[in-house]
Formats: sequence, structure tokens, C-alpha cells
Amino acid sequence: MVRWPRVLAATLGLVLLDQLTKIAFTQKVVLLPFLHLTPVRNTGTIFGLFPGHPGLFALVAIFPLGVLAYYVWKEKALSDLEESAYILVFAGLLGNMVDRVALGYVRDFLDMIVWPVFNLADAFTVLGVLLLLVGPFVQRSAGSHHHPQLE
Repeated sequence: MVRWPRVLAATLGLVLLDQLTKIAFTQKVVLLPFLHLTPVRNTGTIFGLFPGHPGLFALVAIFPLGVLAYYVWKEKALSDLEESAYILVFAGLLGNMVDRVALGYVRDFLDMIVWPVFNLADAFTVLGVLLLLVGPFVQRSAGSHHHPQLE
């Protein structure tokens, strides 16, 4: 059964963390040779793709958010892994939607030099989607191990 108080609290907590990091990291800082904090105004989608349409992307994000929320609402049984994945996706979509609606752009700051600058919301979204894609295989293989010595 989906634990809605947990889903809502965790989602809001991650959105808050995303927003706080966007507020905190406003100056360029070199942390490691391969990791800089580089504030960027992103008017595109995830990782800066398709710049120049933040209002459109805020509206477009509502659709998958609504579809996923409806699915999770109707689903009677989600594993902890699936629930966590949906929390990450919800937080990622909402975190960037807050920026698009309030500012007209998304604040990105994580710069790995060889990759487009991104933020925690982007990372939440990607990790959540990866968990949704890989999770069934992980759960299936974990459930298929037979341990006769435990019987």
C-alpha cells in the first residue's frame, strides 16, 4: 500500500533541499578538478536542452507529474524501491517547476565540466527514472535467489 504521508513528506523535503541548494550556491566555486559550483540560468529542459521556453516546460511538466501521481494513487502495492523512485521523480519535477513558475528559469549549479550544468532536481528526476527502469530487474533477481540452507 502506498504510504501517502511518507510520499508527500519526502517529496516536499527533497524539493526544499533542492531550493535551499539553489539559494546557497550562487557563486562559482571549484570544489574538485572535476566538480565546480557554477550558477547558470537555464531556460531549457533538463541539462539545458531546448532553451528559451520555461513557461512551456512548466506546463509540460504538469502532465507527467499528474499521470504519475494518478498511477501511484491508484496503485495498491508499491515496493519501497518503487515508492522511493516516484518520490525522487515527483521532487525533481516539482523542484524545477517552482523555479520556472517563480523565476522564469531554472537555477542550475552542479558543474562536472564534461557534462551540462544541472541541479539536485535534475539528479532526483534521473535517479528516480533509473530506479523505475532498473528496479523491476533488481527486485526480480533478489526474489529469485533460493537459499536451501535457510529452510
